[in-house]
Parts: sequence; C-alpha cells; structure tokens
Amino acid sequence: MVIAGSVALVVGGAGAAWLVGERFVQVQEGLQTGAGFERAEATARVAEQLLLRNLDDMATLRLLAQQWVLLDDVAETVLRQQMETTLRHLVRDRGDRRTPFRSVVILGPDGHLQWSSIPNSMQFQASDRDYFIALRDGFPGTFVTAPIAGRGTGGTVILAAQRLQNAAGAFGGVVLVGLRPEELRRALAPLAERDGDVVAVIRRQGDALVRAHTGPLAGGVPIAGPVPAGGNPWTRELDEVGEYTARGRNPFTQAETFRAGRLVADTNLAVFVAVDAQAELRGIPALRNSIRLSVLGGLAAGLIAVAAGAAVARASRLRLEAAALREGREQVERLHGRLPVALFLRESLGPAGPSRLLYRSGDIDRVTGWSDGRLGGLTDWLPYVAKDTPWIDDCVADALARGSIEYDWRLRQPDGTYRHMHTVLVRVSVHPNGGGEVVGYTRDVTAEHEASRQAEAARIELDQTLAAAPVVVFRGSTGRDGTFRKTFVSPAIERLTGWPLDVVNQPGGLRGIIDNADRLASDIATLLVEGSASGDYTMRCRDGRLITVVVTMTVMHRGADGQTEVVGYIADVTAEREAKARAITSARLASLGEMSAGLAHELKQPLQAITLAATNTQSAVERGDAPGARQRLQRIIGYAKRAAEVIDHLRRFARGPEVGIAPEPVPARAAIEGAQSLVASSLRDSMVELVVTLGDPPPVVLGHLVALEQVLSNLIMNARDAVVQNAAGPRRIELNAVADPDAGLVRITIADTGGGLPEAVLARLFQPFVSTKGPDRGTGLGLSICHGLVTGMGGTITAVNEGPGAVFRITLPAAAVG
Repeated sequence: MVIAGSVALVVGGAGAAWLVGERFVQVQEGLQTGAGFERAEATARVAEQLLLRNLDDMATLRLLAQQWVLLDDVAETVLRQQMETTLRHLVRDRGDRRTPFRSVVILGPDGHLQWSSIPNSMQFQASDRDYFIALRDGFPGTFVTAPIAGRGTGGTVILAAQRLQNAAGAFGGVVLVGLRPEELRRALAPLAERDGDVVAVIRRQGDALVRAHTGPLAGGVPIAGPVPAGGNPWTRELDEVGEYTARGRNPFTQAETFRAGRLVADTNLAVFVAVDAQAELRGIPALRNSIRLSVLGGLAAGLIAVAAGAAVARASRLRLEAAALREGREQVERLHGRLPVALFLRESLGPAGPSRLLYRSGDIDRVTGWSDGRLGGLTDWLPYVAKDTPWIDDCVADALARGSIEYDWRLRQPDGTYRHMHTVLVRVSVHPNGGGEVVGYTRDVTAEHEASRQAEAARIELDQTLAAAPVVVFRGSTGRDGTFRKTFVSPAIERLTGWPLDVVNQPGGLRGIIDNADRLASDIATLLVEGSASGDYTMRCRDGRLITVVVTMTVMHRGADGQTEVVGYIADVTAEREAKARAITSARLASLGEMSAGLAHELKQPLQAITLAATNTQSAVERGDAPGARQRLQRIIGYAKRAAEVIDHLRRFARGPEVGIAPEPVPARAAIEGAQSLVASSLRDSMVELVVTLGDPPPVVLGHLVALEQVLSNLIMNARDAVVQNAAGPRRIELNAVADPDAGLVRITIADTGGGLPEAVLARLFQPFVSTKGPDRGTGLGLSICHGLVTGMGGTITAVNEGPGAVFRITLPAAAVG
C-alpha cells in the first residue's frame, strides 16, 4: 500500500512537473515572441523616421520650386535666378558630407522639362510616367518611383515627385527630387542588427525601393526590385490602420519571421521589417526538451527509488532533482545569454539603499561592447559609467516608490568612446523596512541615439539654410474663423526687416509689421477656398524703412477639426517693383514720343483756330461790330478749352496711376476715348481706320484708367504698324468691348488686318524683349508691360491669329453695377 501510494505520488508529481515545465516554456516563448515583435516594431518606427526626415528635407525644395513656377513676370527674373541658386545649393554635396539629394527637376503641366539643377540637361517629356499621371490626377502627397538610371547624374536615382500649382490653383507641373538610393541603404543598414534581419522600403506598386539585410538572401534576391511573387507584405490592415505585425515567411529570405510594417504618411511607401523567428526562439526547443527529459528522468528515478526502498529512493530522487534543477537553470542561463539585453535583479536593503546585485544575465558582451567578459557575472559596472550617470541606489529607491522607472545613461567602451544605454526598472517586492527587490533590463540604444542626433543635425542645417536663404519661410494654421496663428518664422526675417526674431515670434508680431493687414485677412480667406494665395504688401522695417514684399501662401493640410495647416514665404521685391514701375513709365513716355507728331497736330488745330478767331475779333472791334467780336471770343474760349483738355490728358497719361491705389470702376468708353485721343493723328496719317463697338450698356471695368489707356494705345499702335507693313488688303482695326454678366467679366477684343504674328513668336509673345519690329524699332518690352498691367488689374491677355490678322483678347473684372 505504501509502495502504491509512493508510485502514485511520484507519477502525480511528475505530471504536475510536466505541466509546470510546459507552462514555463510557454511563458518564455511568449516573452521571446513579444521581444521579437517589439524589436521589429521599434526598428520599423526608426526606419519610418529616417524616411520622413529625408522627405521633410524636401519641403523647402518644393516650396522654392512652387514659387519658381509662379514667377513669370519680367521684373521677377532676378528673384527666380536667386531661387535657382538656392535650389542648387541645397542639393550640392558639402565636402565629405553628402546630401541625400542628387538633383532637382521642374516639369511643366504638359510634362516637358522646364528647369534642372543639372547643367545642360537634355530635354525630355514625362506626361506618360506613373508619377506624373498620379500627381496630375490628384495624388495628395509625395509619389516615389522605383530606382532608375539618372539623366545626367551618372548613377541610379529614386525620384520623389510632388505636385505644383499654377497661379490659378490648378495643376501646374511636377517637381522631381532625385534621392540617392545608396544613401538610403547606408542609413537603413545599422537597423539590420542580426543575421536574418531585413529592413525594406516597399512601394504600393509592389516593388522594393531599397533593402538592408544581415546575412545572405535566399536565391540571390537583389537589393531592389519586384517583391517575390505572393510575398508582398502590403496588407489591408496596413492600409486601414497604418501599421501591422504578423508572423510569417519573409518574402526575401523564405525564413519564418516576426514582421512589422508601417505606412509612411502622404506617400506611396511603407517600411517593412522582418526579424528571424528561429534566431529569436533559438533556446526554446532546447529548454522544452531539457525540462521534459528532466521530468521523465525524475519519474524514472522515483519509480526505481520506490522499488529499491524508501531510503535509497529518497536519496536518488534528491540527487536527480538537484541535477534537474541545475540543468534547468543552465538552460535558462543559456536562453538569457542570447537575449539582446542585460537582465538583472537588485535588492535594496532600505528605502534609500544601499542596494546589491543578486542576479545578472543576457548577452552582456554584445550589449556592453566589452567582449573580454570583464562586465559579466556580478561585476560592478560603476568604474565604466559616465560621470553624469544617475546613481543606481537612487534609481532603485525611485522604482520602489513609483512602481517603475526608466532612464538613459552612457557606458565607456574599450576605445574610450561611450555607448548610449537605456535601463528599465520594475518593482517586484517591498520589504517591511521599506527596502525591496526590482527586476530590470538594460539595452544598447546607440543606433537610436545616433539617428536622433542626425535628425537634429539635419534640422539645424535646415534652419541655417533657411536663415541664409533670400526669402523668409513661415508656417502656421487657421481655424474655422479664419484667424491665422503662426508656428514658425525663419531667422531670415531679422536680416530682411531688422526686427529681432523673438519680437516677430510674439503673438501678432508678424501681422504687426505688415501695413496691409485688412487685405491680408482677405487673402487668407482666398487661401482657404482656393488652396493658395499671393500678393504684394508693404512691410515696416525696424529702422523706419518701408519695403515691398510678396507674401505667398499654400495649404499643406486640412484637418477634420477645421484647422488648416499653411506654409508660405516672404520675399523682398522692392527693387523689382521699382524697376517694373520705371519700365512702365518709360514705355508710357516712349509711346508719347512715338505719337508726338500726331499730338502736335491735335494741339496745332485749336491754336490755328484761336489765331484766326483773334484776328477776326480785332477786325470786328475796329469796325465796331461788338456782337461779332463777342461771337469770335466765345470760339477762342472753346478752342482754348479743347487745347487744355489735350494737355491735361497728356499730363495724366505721362504721370501714370498713383502707386498703391485700389482698383476702381473705369468706364470702358472713357479708356477707349482716351486712347483714341493719343493715337488718332497717327492713325489718320497712316490712313488706318479704327472701328469701335461698345456693348449696350457700355461696360464698366474694375481697374485703373491710365493703365488701361496705356494698354489699349500700345495694342492699337502695334496693330497700326502691322497693318501699314501689310501692303495688301484694307487698313482696318476693330475694337470691341462687351460685358459678360454670367462670368462677371468685361471682354475687350482688338483685331487687325496686318497678316498675323509669326507662329514662333506667339508662344513667347508676352515675354520681355520679344519683338517683331526689328532691332531699330521698339524695345520688346511693350507687350510684356501690357501683360503685367492687365494681370495687375486681375485680368488676362492672350493673342491668336484669326482671319486676316492678329486678335488680342483682354478680360478684366466687371465693376459692380450701382
């Protein structure tokens, strides 16, 4: 009976030990699995940040490229050249430090090359490329291509494409930034720490952009290219949640892995990290077999002991159990020895210490960098830590009080440098005297620290670049009420205005130095509706000077909470605007010079009539004919008024519109008659007929009278020259002005019979220094200035060849009726 009871007891104990052992193995396997997923997720987050840092660096390139597209006025040529210089500077290598960029390319809305940072780039057309089609059709962020052979760079590039807008807010082209794949691969390489680790950047289109790995790849899989069939890690969960973890086979190595993926915001990219599951769980099978063998051995020993006798059985059982415990401990030690952390247990002898180390395990050599084993076991690490490291007894006391803490510190290396370490302490027990035990782990975070340092260095370099840039970059947000709140202003504001950066950064500081605050609020309202806005403003400098600046704003993101993120820049265009004003004045005076003979005739006619009337008046007075004298004096007064009107009109035309005056209602009839008074004699001398047709009622535009007179007189004189040169056919110019109430516009058309314009000239007709009159006549600035005057009044001007000659069409905003 005793033997049967002993046998039952031994078998029952073995069964219990078996269950406990299996449970222990499951717990250890769960811990190792969690650690594997945690390492994969942490690596994916670091890889995502590395990519975002490179893409964030493109924000300035895209902003400058956007404004380059918008600067098409002759007066803004210098500013455009400055932006080209800045773009080349941002992608240029600096000594032994290479930028992640190879090049910047700007494509027009038709896909043709407009500008490149690579000198002498060959023309190409990209309207059929996937990135161009995606951005043209509304892709919201950065579209990244597969690696391709760079045009003119001599190497492989990855193109990051972003959408550009024209002045109307529509699709205006694409900016391409060439990224160096080798730099991305070099940045990702430290993240693949162990054999079997793979870090990859995957495009939604199903190919690997760049990949870093440790250990050989299965089947000679290339570093970049299509993902193996059936192995695309892009999942529905990744699209819906933005991240995922899963266990499965690595499509590149075919090994069982712990996988983690993360979407890279506003791109067609995701980062994918695979950690070799077999390597992470290497100690689990051995531990399971060891425990099972130990339990079976204990069971056998117990049965033998029962059969041999109680005393012998007890002694044998004790020996076997001791051996099993030692073997189990050794298996746990071997398992812990493969962990990428240093595990430890410390006991504090009181609420404020001191504490002592009870246990330490893990891959100490790899974690600490000391491969000679000197920091293994229970060795005190105090002589190897940096001076600014928190005192361990204080940290243990803090963990006992708070439940858990974590902190960073540095560990000295054999070569004198320091590794960055991260330690976590968790309370296990508390003694009655206030002491207790804590368990913790320490891991090497040098790679993460270096990534953060590089990101901070890149941020500082970007700040320095923005501080040296010829424009002021700013960022902010607007709420539903349209109130703008700035969040960033580049240091260049101090160089531009003299105001210290801390003054401008105060609430209302930037708005306070802009004189046109009311119009700024109107432009912000336009920005919220159309997505972009730009305008000239007067800015007060600290020394009292007033400068003219152009403020350009673009919507970056619209939040569901009504907040709209805005980025923009401020550029000093004082010199350009003054040069533009001088050019307009010169063109106006040049027009007066060309029409001087006709204007002299306009003045000569009333003066001759006055002379004749005065002579007749004198005769009437000598005859005593008082009524006749009075009649002739009335004629003299009328002719004098006519001459005065001509002189007043010439004075107003020569002076030009006052700067800064808001557009006002201008009757189209008044502007046309003013232009006619300037060109009538020239047309009469050239025997050219001008036919004017006005809508019913005659339209009223919103603009400036003198500016519109200058545009009309310039176009009429150009038409006269063309008609005179075309010997065949009638000499006729037609001018029509009609209102378009549905569009809120006034449409003015000037058509001639001069044979039309050369097709080669039509495409660049409104560019500076383009002329069809030859080098001895005209400056080539007339039509460029007309274009600037019309667009300055909020209108458009175009030219086509129709019928017997050229047709110029002008649209201007219609003035409100009443």
